[in-house]
Amino acid sequence: MTILSQRSIVLFCVLISSFITAQQEIYTVQQGDSLESIAQNKLEDPRLWPQLAKYNRLLDPNLIKIGQKILIPTQDQLLLKAKEQDKLTDRLEVIGRYLSQFKGLNREVILEENFESYQLDTQPAGWFFPSDGKWHISVAGSRVLEQADRKALNSAAIVKLVDQSNYTIQVELQIRYSGDAGVFAYWNSYTENYRLRTSNRHNRIQIVKRVPRDNGTYTTVTLNEEPLHLDNGRWWIFRLEITTHQSHVYLKGKAWKKGAPEPSSWLLEASDHSSERYESGQTGVWTINAGSSYGGTKFDNFKLLNMEDD
Repeated sequence: MTILSQRSIVLFCVLISSFITAQQEIYTVQQGDSLESIAQNKLEDPRLWPQLAKYNRLLDPNLIKIGQKILIPTQDQLLLKAKEQDKLTDRLEVIGRYLSQFKGLNREVILEENFESYQLDTQPAGWFFPSDGKWHISVAGSRVLEQADRKALNSAAIVKLVDQSNYTIQVELQIRYSGDAGVFAYWNSYTENYRLRTSNRHNRIQIVKRVPRDNGTYTTVTLNEEPLHLDNGRWWIFRLEITTHQSHVYLKGKAWKKGAPEPSSWLLEASDHSSERYESGQTGVWTINAGSSYGGTKFDNFKLLNMEDD
């Protein structure tokens, strides 16, 4: 093939790419918009809203915001993209099912707690409670750890273990009404730690860092967040993996409904490259009263796994 022919092909590809891109419209979300109404107005078919959500990689199509930019392709582009994403999703699910056979083979179980050995209305041995709250063993089908004080603000239960690094935490949790909850990693004090937590007021799941202030309070820094809607009273499983590296701390989190298959990929990831990063610490669970209707939070099947050999 001659150089001229090669250049002609490259030019043709550029022109085709430009033509396809030019057919896309960038739409700015207005007040009162939904993906269904946008699909109706721009694609003349409200039933295409799921494909429009996939095309724009929207994790929660109910959470579009005023001012958000939405790519509006042609119907042909939209359907082609949806088919490609469906094929990729199918492949990832197959890979995830295969890899799940080997999950945990290289991980040492540091702690596995289902709270069944404790008496009702007692606090479990091996845990301490550095803040407000009424923590005790209760029953929810099986025995669980519950924070039942509806007036308590930030409340924590920490595992009595020496500082650890490079580990995975997993716990089942149930939030009743207007509360938030999550897990601690690298807990050094109530003002120095990382968390995987809910933000139900904003329908989000977040990886956050608490940074102490000189006056004894703290600032919460959001390292990453993704849309997530937790149904009231439903049990969820949260998993947070944290590893310490020479230049940063790396965190990965996921959440899924109890009884549903575990997602094959992480929902959100974050890195802390700051000089004030925490490189080890304890772990535990956390909850907060986020409204007057807060009904407490329950935790079960807490697991701590060592990541050293992964």
